[in-house]
Amino acid sequence: SANFRVFCPLDNDLLNRYHPILKPKSKSILFLDDDGPYARKEVLKAGFELWRRNSQAQVGAYPRKFRLSDRQRTEKDALLLENKKNPIDHREFVSHCRDCGDEVGYNFHDFDQFGSNMVLPSGSFLHRNYLCFLWHPVLEEVRRFVRQHPVRPDDIMVSTVVTQLSGLSPLTYSRRLQKETNDTVATESTVS
Repeated sequence: SANFRVFCPLDNDLLNRYHPILKPKSKSILFLDDDGPYARKEVLKAGFELWRRNSQAQVGAYPRKFRLSDRQRTEKDALLLENKKNPIDHREFVSHCRDCGDEVGYNFHDFDQFGSNMVLPSGSFLHRNYLCFLWHPVLEEVRRFVRQHPVRPDDIMVSTVVTQLSGLSPLTYSRRLQKETNDTVATESTVS
């Protein structure tokens, strides 16, 4: 039988799910929101397998893509062009400047499977080692901002910090699995 632990923090804070005091025993942490959405066991197994092969990245089923300003899109295009010419390191990032009119936002009606900048916590996998970074004293001002903001953007904070630490965009897995049919089995056996 599996062990089950309940953590009851003194204050109701979305960031508590990332607190290192949880001391997870496994390297992988699966986050599920109390209000869903939830995925089938087979879908979560596929997500875990993707995380197992890429444990340095955040892996999730509900990706979001930030809306970029015209200035940021131009900067991103230049970075992509430079990276094609000289692919040495993929740790470049698009800057954000309020004075230039940049705003953080995303379309919450769509789940962009490709080119996503972040993933929602529910159904996401994260390595336990990131917990200590998320609660490092240097990020206290960011955590305070998250707590005081009306929408509590812990999802944006976690994805941004993990992306910056790892130099990797979040990876996504499908929320639906294709059922195996005679056609897919025949195609797979023909290919192999």
